[in-house]
Amino acid sequence: AFGLVDVAEHIHHVEDAAYVTPEDFRKVNERLVKFLDENAQALNLVFEGSEPVETFHVDRRKVDKLSKVVGVLRSRDELAEAISDWVYDVQLKRAGDLVGPLPDLVEGLAARFGKEVQFKISGESVRVNPKSIMPVMQNVTHLIRNCMDHGIELPFERVAKPAQATVEIAFSESDDWWTITVRDDGRGIDGDKVAQKALAMGLLKEADVQMLSDQAKVELIFMNGLSTAEVLSDVSGRGVGMTAVYDCVRRAGGELKVSSAVGKGTTFELSVPKPAADKLPTAVLVKDKKSA
Repeated sequence: AFGLVDVAEHIHHVEDAAYVTPEDFRKVNERLVKFLDENAQALNLVFEGSEPVETFHVDRRKVDKLSKVVGVLRSRDELAEAISDWVYDVQLKRAGDLVGPLPDLVEGLAARFGKEVQFKISGESVRVNPKSIMPVMQNVTHLIRNCMDHGIELPFERVAKPAQATVEIAFSESDDWWTITVRDDGRGIDGDKVAQKALAMGLLKEADVQMLSDQAKVELIFMNGLSTAEVLSDVSGRGVGMTAVYDCVRRAGGELKVSSAVGKGTTFELSVPKPAADKLPTAVLVKDKKSA
């Protein structure tokens, strides 16, 4: 609305280029900073170029808990472990606090496309480590966009299903993993069509397609450069997004699973490993009273 279209068009130009240069990034940064400077008053947002300061809220109960634990420990090793566990616990946040503007995104895209959609969130109270989860959460936005653009049908296309579609994001955890599940009850992914598109684009050979299972055909959506969209848009379908999501999850040491049924919907499960005990922050303790 305030000239951001120019920034978006330039970013898409860079995105569609055969390769990206440092100069491209400089120009993206230059245009974005210019946009923020020109609209600082209207947006109440100023580009400061500084690293954000991360803060944590610690209530009196957690301080009292640490005091009690420290009071009964005898060795320096026990104390180091207790403080490390306490610091790690303080850093955890409710998963619901990391959702951000996703509900507004779904509402806005639904209005834009003329679709009826209810957005559900479950598992908001699951406590997660933001450093582990946020890189993956930032890519959930693409899954939502892709779902709204291609997955969810228009009301008259849903036939036997309710006219109002459902998009849901759910958080869960196990002993070793945090899992973000994104599901919809849209048209689903036709694995055969995905495979044929990959074949037509020269990404696969006929012999390769013949050997693929139904699940493997669906998983082709993560193939670099493959887009099943008939028309590229500024919302999704540019042939790089699903690969980016996959790569992001893998960099986090996690797993990305997809399951889909034509006419029923699609489910993505993004699992991120919890930090191992030996990777938790270790408190540095003084060795004697004099140094204390």
